[in-house]
Amino acid sequence: SSSSSSSSSSSSSSAAAALHPQTLTAMDIVEVERRREAIDRRLYEIEKTREQLRQREKVVDKHVERLMDREKRIDEYKNILDQREQKLRDREKYVDERSRELRMIIDSSSTVNNN
Repeated sequence: SSSSSSSSSSSSSSAAAALHPQTLTAMDIVEVERRREAIDRRLYEIEKTREQLRQREKVVDKHVERLMDREKRIDEYKNILDQREQKLRDREKYVDERSRELRMIIDSSSTVNNN
């Protein structure tokens, strides 16, 4: 990296070494390489984890989609059942009214017959 050479004198020896690559020792180079490999490994693990999360997200999305479809179907069935229930209530009302009318007719005819 291109850093300016005007750094404070209180900086650590490794920072000074980073500014002046020719002063790096073999140990510094090994340490830098070891850290770089550790960072690369960590980045690889992070990317793997992100990919796993993306896969899980896809699975969850499919589940949610199926649940929403199921909920929609249930709502449709509920509507059908509500309509059938209403038809039944209407029929019951009609049957009640008809039977009342028939009872009145029967009652009135029996009174006529008795007289």
